[in-house]
Amino acid sequence: MSKAAAIECGRLGYGIRVNSVHPGVVRSELGDKTLKDMVRIGLMPDEPPPALPSRVPNLIGLGQPEDVANAICYLVSDATRWMTGSELVIERWLTAG
Repeated sequence: MSKAAAIECGRLGYGIRVNSVHPGVVRSELGDKTLKDMVRIGLMPDEPPPALPSRVPNLIGLGQPEDVANAICYLVSDATRWMTGSELVIERWLTAG
């Protein structure tokens, strides 16, 4: 959808950049509920595994609301004035492997 909207805005000459943010589970009331529900239905263990493969460091942990806010601040900054149609994935491990 981001790409389609970016192309449409570009073709129509609106001067609007369209990007999207896709956060993983963030430490919040909704994030905590999501994790509890995932454990309840068996999609994840109730405790993290004792060890992770060395090829995949720092994979356990939840994002903080500030992590998502920082990504959004980046998208609205001048650093991305030439960026449109992008999907910015903000998470630590779900899409890593």
